[in-house]
Amino acid sequence: MTFDESERSDFPPPNWIDKEPKEEEIARETRGFTTESLEETRSIFDPGRNTVRSETRVGICSFCLKVLDERNSLQCYYGGQICAKCSFSYNGRPVCRMHVETNIGDKVDAIVLSGISAKINKEELKKLSGIPIDVLEAAKIRLLSRRCITSGGFGLLGKFPKLTPKGIECLNTMRTAYENDLDFSLFLDRLRRFNSVGSAAQ
Repeated sequence: MTFDESERSDFPPPNWIDKEPKEEEIARETRGFTTESLEETRSIFDPGRNTVRSETRVGICSFCLKVLDERNSLQCYYGGQICAKCSFSYNGRPVCRMHVETNIGDKVDAIVLSGISAKINKEELKKLSGIPIDVLEAAKIRLLSRRCITSGGFGLLGKFPKLTPKGIECLNTMRTAYENDLDFSLFLDRLRRFNSVGSAAQ
């Protein structure tokens, strides 16, 4: 008696592997550095034409779009290739500008941390930064939830918050990332002058 597999309801079995070639199969994929650029090359088999064609992609910085090479290419800790100029250090790891803003803190966070570090209350910080108090308070709550600062009033009365070791590291990274932005550099200049006047008065 001959067994016809086509009559079985479970034929082909669930783990059946179709060995017929697909329209395009990747035959080989390589990634390499050159002195000119960081390139990614792959070879694709086209069964219809029975040929292999190559595709090459040039690596670029995800922030400034500059072409990367082996001497000027870093992997952002949160993902993406960046050049050395667009890289900032956080806990000894390279981070791009976009991920500084989304994962470490934006400019308002940096301003609030700077104000707390200088022991400036929210009323004075509003004058120096031009940022409304409710926005500053929201940033303070956000920084507290991230354990960048200790609890405190941030006002004229009560216990003043302090920066935690994590907060100090975050502030150092954010200051480096934002120091060339006009609005943030103007704030830092006002903050320095405010501190110098306060020191002179003491």
